[in-house]
Amino acid sequence: MNELKDFILNNRVYSKCSEKEQKEIEACLRYFEKLHSRDKVKFLEYECNGYIEDEVDTAICPNCLRKFDIENEEHYFYCPTCGQALDWEEESED
Repeated sequence: MNELKDFILNNRVYSKCSEKEQKEIEACLRYFEKLHSRDKVKFLEYECNGYIEDEVDTAICPNCLRKFDIENEEHYFYCPTCGQALDWEEESED
């Protein structure tokens, strides 16, 4: 992504754009960077809701904080709310 950004910002065509057009291009690049970062798989965070002591029953999207009921919801590869790529395995501590 950085190579594309550097190519666009250092391109002669970009330098000939008006300031308004340059700002629009930069806004598009920021948006694409945000989309690109959601493709990187992130581990869900887990919590207990307190009904059964020490039983993990809720997973949380690390991007938008949407909560998933572990027992009753499908284990999505992508968060249906924000599109973040998800890994349902617990993150190792090493």
